[in-house]
Amino acid sequence: RIDRKRVHSADAIVYISMAAVICGAESWYEVEDFGNAKIDFFRERLPGLESIPSHDTFNRFFKKLRRENVPSLASARLK
Repeated sequence: RIDRKRVHSADAIVYISMAAVICGAESWYEVEDFGNAKIDFFRERLPGLESIPSHDTFNRFFKKLRRENVPSLASARLK
Protein backbone atom coordinates (compact mmCIF):
# COMPACT_ATOMS: atom_id res chain seq x y z
CA ARG A 1 0.00 0.00 0.00
CA ILE A 2 1.20 3.47 -0.83
CA ASP A 3 1.70 5.77 2.15
CA ARG A 4 -0.66 8.64 1.40
CA LYS A 5 -1.77 11.73 3.28
CA ARG A 6 1.72 13.00 3.98
CA VAL A 7 2.00 16.66 4.85
CA HIS A 8 4.71 18.65 3.09
CA SER A 9 5.46 22.27 3.88
CA ALA A 10 5.02 24.90 1.20
CA ASP A 11 8.64 25.90 1.86
CA ALA A 12 9.85 22.41 1.00
CA ILE A 13 7.74 22.19 -2.15
CA VAL A 14 8.90 25.57 -3.45
CA TYR A 15 12.56 25.08 -2.45
CA ILE A 16 12.85 21.63 -4.02
CA SER A 17 11.04 22.63 -7.20
CA MET A 18 13.13 25.80 -7.65
CA ALA A 19 16.37 23.87 -7.20
CA ALA A 20 15.23 21.19 -9.62
CA VAL A 21 14.19 23.68 -12.30
CA ILE A 22 17.46 25.61 -11.96
CA CYS A 23 19.25 22.29 -12.51
CA GLY A 24 17.21 21.50 -15.62
CA ALA A 25 14.05 19.68 -14.53
CA GLU A 26 11.25 20.14 -17.06
CA SER A 27 8.41 18.11 -15.55
CA TRP A 28 7.02 17.27 -12.13
CA TYR A 29 8.37 13.73 -12.58
CA GLU A 30 11.85 15.18 -13.05
CA VAL A 31 11.40 17.45 -10.01
CA GLU A 32 10.48 14.43 -7.89
CA ASP A 33 13.41 12.40 -9.27
CA PHE A 34 15.81 15.29 -8.60
CA GLY A 35 14.52 15.62 -5.04
CA ASN A 36 14.97 11.92 -4.37
CA ALA A 37 18.49 11.98 -5.84
CA LYS A 38 19.42 14.91 -3.59
CA ILE A 39 17.37 14.04 -0.50
CA ASP A 40 20.34 14.26 1.88
CA PHE A 41 21.07 17.78 0.63
CA PHE A 42 17.45 18.83 1.19
CA ARG A 43 17.26 17.20 4.63
CA GLU A 44 20.22 19.32 5.73
CA ARG A 45 18.42 22.50 4.67
CA LEU A 46 14.78 21.70 5.42
CA PRO A 47 14.31 20.65 9.05
CA GLY A 48 11.71 17.92 9.46
CA LEU A 49 11.77 16.79 5.84
CA GLU A 50 10.98 13.08 5.87
CA SER A 51 10.43 12.45 2.18
CA ILE A 52 10.27 14.23 -1.15
CA PRO A 53 6.77 15.16 -2.30
CA SER A 54 5.42 13.15 -5.21
CA HIS A 55 5.09 14.56 -8.70
CA ASP A 56 1.33 14.70 -8.09
CA THR A 57 1.87 16.82 -4.96
CA PHE A 58 4.04 19.32 -6.85
CA ASN A 59 1.44 19.48 -9.62
CA ARG A 60 -1.52 20.01 -7.25
CA PHE A 61 0.35 22.63 -5.20
CA PHE A 62 1.31 24.82 -8.16
CA LYS A 63 -2.02 24.34 -9.92
CA LYS A 64 -3.84 25.53 -6.78
CA LEU A 65 -1.36 28.37 -6.30
CA ARG A 66 -2.03 29.62 -9.83
CA ARG A 67 -5.81 29.47 -9.43
CA GLU A 68 -5.76 31.35 -6.14
CA ASN A 69 -3.43 34.09 -7.39
CA VAL A 70 -4.73 34.72 -10.91
CA PRO A 71 -7.01 37.63 -9.92
CA SER A 72 -4.28 39.34 -7.88
CA LEU A 73 -1.70 38.86 -10.63
CA ALA A 74 -4.06 40.28 -13.25
CA SER A 75 -4.88 43.34 -11.14
CA ALA A 76 -1.18 43.93 -10.40
CA ARG A 77 -0.45 44.06 -14.15
CA LEU A 78 -3.17 46.66 -14.66
CA LYS A 79 -1.71 49.06 -12.09
